[in-house]
Amino acid sequence: MRYKALITLTAAATLFGCGGDDSGDNPNVPDLRAPESGNAALFFTYPLDDQKDVAPNAPVVFNFGAALQVAPSNFVFTDSDGGAVPFEFSVVDDGRGVVLRPQSKLDPIAEYQVVLQGIDANGEEVGLPDGALNFTTRAALEGPVDLQKESPNFEVASIFPDDETQFKTMDFSAFRLRTSHPMDEETVVYGDTVSLTRDGELVPAVLLSAGNAITVDPVDDMTPGVDYVLSVDGVVSRFGDTIASFERTVNPMKTSSPTGKRETLVTEVPPADPNLGCLADNVRVSPLTGEPINCVPVIGTLLEDQTVSKQTGDVFGELAFPPAFPDVTPLRVARGSRLVGDALEVIVGGQVPVGFNSGDVTVEMVADATGYLFPNPTSDSPNAAKNLRLFLDLATTTDDARANGAFTQNLLHVELVGRAIVRDGVLRADAISVVEPRVLGVENNYGLLSFRMESYRDQTNAPDPLADNTGPMLQAVTQDGSQKLSWQPGEFADRMVPGEPIVLLFTEALDPLSIETGETLRLTKGGVSEPFTWKLDGNALVITPVDPVNYGVQYNVTATAGITDLSGNALQPINRNSGGDTLSFSLPDYVESDGGDSVLRGPFAMTVYPGFPCATNDDLDLNAFNGMGSQGVCLSSSPEGDQVELDQMPITDMPANRAIRVRFSQNMDPTSIELGRTFMVEELDGGAVSGLLDVTPRGLSFTPDQPWEPGTLYRYTLASQTSGCADAICSEDQLPLQTALLLGNPRDQGGPNMDIVFRGAAVTDSVFQELNNLPSVDVNNNFAIDNGESPVTDDSLPVPPNATRILPNQGGAGDENTGGGLVTAANTGCGFEGTPPYSEGDFEDCDALRLLYIAGALNTEILGFVEAEDLPDYIDSDQGGVAVRILPTTVGLTNLDATAVIGVDLNAADGETTLATLPALGDALDTVLEGLGDIPLVGGILDTILGPTQDIGLVPIETATGPNIMWVRYEPDENNERTEAPVGYILPGDNPEAGDPPKFVIQFDLLFDAPALSLPLGLDHNVKSLPIDEITLEGILDFLPDGRLFIGLENLQPKEVNLDITLGPFSGGQVRLRIPENGINLSYQSVSIKKSAQED
Repeated sequence: MRYKALITLTAAATLFGCGGDDSGDNPNVPDLRAPESGNAALFFTYPLDDQKDVAPNAPVVFNFGAALQVAPSNFVFTDSDGGAVPFEFSVVDDGRGVVLRPQSKLDPIAEYQVVLQGIDANGEEVGLPDGALNFTTRAALEGPVDLQKESPNFEVASIFPDDETQFKTMDFSAFRLRTSHPMDEETVVYGDTVSLTRDGELVPAVLLSAGNAITVDPVDDMTPGVDYVLSVDGVVSRFGDTIASFERTVNPMKTSSPTGKRETLVTEVPPADPNLGCLADNVRVSPLTGEPINCVPVIGTLLEDQTVSKQTGDVFGELAFPPAFPDVTPLRVARGSRLVGDALEVIVGGQVPVGFNSGDVTVEMVADATGYLFPNPTSDSPNAAKNLRLFLDLATTTDDARANGAFTQNLLHVELVGRAIVRDGVLRADAISVVEPRVLGVENNYGLLSFRMESYRDQTNAPDPLADNTGPMLQAVTQDGSQKLSWQPGEFADRMVPGEPIVLLFTEALDPLSIETGETLRLTKGGVSEPFTWKLDGNALVITPVDPVNYGVQYNVTATAGITDLSGNALQPINRNSGGDTLSFSLPDYVESDGGDSVLRGPFAMTVYPGFPCATNDDLDLNAFNGMGSQGVCLSSSPEGDQVELDQMPITDMPANRAIRVRFSQNMDPTSIELGRTFMVEELDGGAVSGLLDVTPRGLSFTPDQPWEPGTLYRYTLASQTSGCADAICSEDQLPLQTALLLGNPRDQGGPNMDIVFRGAAVTDSVFQELNNLPSVDVNNNFAIDNGESPVTDDSLPVPPNATRILPNQGGAGDENTGGGLVTAANTGCGFEGTPPYSEGDFEDCDALRLLYIAGALNTEILGFVEAEDLPDYIDSDQGGVAVRILPTTVGLTNLDATAVIGVDLNAADGETTLATLPALGDALDTVLEGLGDIPLVGGILDTILGPTQDIGLVPIETATGPNIMWVRYEPDENNERTEAPVGYILPGDNPEAGDPPKFVIQFDLLFDAPALSLPLGLDHNVKSLPIDEITLEGILDFLPDGRLFIGLENLQPKEVNLDITLGPFSGGQVRLRIPENGINLSYQSVSIKKSAQED
């Protein structure tokens, strides 16, 4: 039974100084709102003076003891260079407070200062104790390496409590350390690189780590008066540095009463309004910020500012024995405490609803929250409230599995700074923090938390903690009429990429101490135990096999009832559909050989950022495109004069806060990717660029030490060679990188170096989102269908995901046949029945063989909402949409068989024949036959002889295109130069209120190449950068049960494609093809939200 605090006026005065106010019981208690003299009038600031690690989106808050006349000119806000920081100014709390909101995000690792000037209180100027409010922003969470480093050396930058100030170690303290660089979390191991010991023995504790934050929370209270040693040694940073050895000896102070008890103060976290949402008018607002209390907004490009959670609940705070701590009072809120919030309305770009909400949002403390009430640092007035500093480590969970996959995470070292007063016998604490959740694993959002808690007046009858007697479960969602479990890969193993982790998403946070590798958590591959690492992030259990997941073998994940939640409740069977504690999955078979011959193809760059993934000629022209610059054209086996369209590749911009990224089609040999040897980054007119190269099984990223300089030209190089791996980036099968797919090189040959030039640009707030074209029948990405892969075989089935169907264009425009000129008929996938002469009536039907399967990926940028009047003409919508830039790239497609019948059209009655297409004598014969056709009698005889076909099909030519290459083109800019990436739009569903998901629409142009296509009889073709313009695709944007984004796109209109056949300089004919309605089916899925150990 907990010992409830009976907060009397005397106890309140002890805890909160003379700043109490209970005028109903004691009229002699001073009024907190009484006017003050200048040097005592400032009651509160946020941030605290000299506070470190402040979020760059934080406001600056001042609160006074009485209403004062203030204006923006009374506040001088400057950066470390003395430059003015523009801010928005607002007055709150009926004139007793002001809020300064910087107009743009503050710089990372930067010092800022605010000076008050000319503010008068009772004839004296109001100021700060040392003349100014100083604070320092945190390091960057991503971007250039040096901006992620708080200091050059990797060390423990701070510890809380620090024992050097008023914040001393208590017997119930948890230790929170901040490192100067972000850590490689795999190297943060309790009992190894991080330890808390007593007399040389390890103390049982919960260890949490993320970014630059470490929390060590002892399971049981420490013994007062005994030395404990906290040490950090051997932790490695994300940049490969080893931390400076750190050791701190602490001697905890006793917090309990002489009888061994502590008072528990029960406080309510009230809603901003019991019925209204946080964004409604007339809800309760914080006196510190003027924002709705206990509301957590999630602000960024993805969600704009329309996604807000309203938190409520009770907080049970243990207080150190007040008589022993009259000035600085320690307090603790126990691990496992929860607040529950209303559902988040998930609205993309702040305007487009996704068709579902998050369900209730639960915030759970995964370590003891510890802090202090301490004397007011800005005022010595007896009316000034004590200040509050409280650190929390939180796990967020949403009831809806899809939203949970996108939102669940640990938020460590959330620092609440506030004040606490007693009024009418009730403790009221107001505090401020900026929370920074990451959404969908791709964007760091932020939200200003205006926290308010109020103690129950009658502590004896205050609520007891809600009992948690329910064990955690794997989350699930009902989709398509059935229950889908929330885990990755789940039912979508054919969409998993080697290197991605296995992720299980639960209904609540798990106790990390209950997870034992090989015991309560097991992984097998093919029935054999498989080594792995694991971590918890929110309610997600992230499992990373030491060897990236392989194709064609079954994996089993077992999580037993030995795993518990923070209340000790046993995990329920994770296979909720069929029972049991094991989930299984297998990736598709990966074909390596056929009949003993290898079918493996060298890897290619499916996407690069920035730039376009092809080796170009050396035609670098910095004056092209009105000064934007061109880096030449993609190398091709076709002479430039034979290519139908010849696109120069523009020099694109690279935002200062982005990293170079490359994704490959195969698992790569990491030893072949070496900075300065096979992967180079340099200024175009300077030396090498220093930075961090990260290599994953199928990708690389390069983060520069310093931001890209706007306007400066850079170049990065992916090295390759014709054969071998001595100086080439290679796959794990030791095949060199294919850098020029249009050359049509053999499958085991590489190519020239791929040099990509780009220009540094300003920081951007657009969201970079990588998508995969999965699933794919072409599992091994060799642009062919191999024995052992699973193409469609049923002609009646629709086009599967990531495939395109190309048909002969029967019944095309006008009276056209499938062939033109010397081509009297053409078929795809198969040929003709019977014997010559052939006509379209002799077609074989083989829709299953008319499919080309796609191997590729896509990079996108989410830009923000666009009003309806600014949407392009091909979109019919009156609601506007969220713009998404599609970065041009290449995709590979499998072979398409085709048969063209070469024949002669002798029908002169229609005014033309195909004789004119014959070399040399063709024109003369055509003239004679047309002349005969003009004679009625002769013309009638010819018509009778030739019959209705009017042609003679003589020679069927069977061809195979071999690998096909399709590339998304840049769009014309205002000067009609192709320099701009196409843009698609996320639009509201037909009936969002009924749960209809959004749809995505885009129109773009393509170029199509078949570099291996060769025709017999000396014939040639124009499938050489053949344009296919104005492809419009549309489909649903949805979310998988594990939260990953999914987009399925199809063409809603057919598209005609005409291939020209030539013989030397002469026109020979035309093959007329058609992509039918729904003939293009593209399936895009976002990459894993949770990163594997190799990617953290």
